[in-house]
Amino acid sequence: IKNEIYALYVQPGNQKKGIGSMLLKKYKHQIKNEIYALYVQPDNQKKGIGSMLLEKYKQQIKGEDFYLYTLKNNDKASSFYTKNGGTLWPEAARKIEDKNTKIEEICYIFK
Repeated sequence: IKNEIYALYVQPGNQKKGIGSMLLKKYKHQIKNEIYALYVQPDNQKKGIGSMLLEKYKQQIKGEDFYLYTLKNNDKASSFYTKNGGTLWPEAARKIEDKNTKIEEICYIFK
């Protein structure tokens, strides 16, 4: 399977307000579409920009399922993903550790 990376921006008024990237790749979960990053500047949150980025992703992948990870303790992101149609996918949770860092991530799936 060919890996493809797309970058999407929301830039009203020539000011970058949100950015996201999507990796299209087959993973162990058998869903090939992962949103790798989705960020909206804090002062531009709650203005529909994140929802616009999600809609752009959906258009790009033509209705296929996709998933994304967020930090386990990021309640704000979890609320946003649930509000926008994501379902918590407990089986896909992961831990990333090295000698200095331990990160726990949870996964949301969008169907």
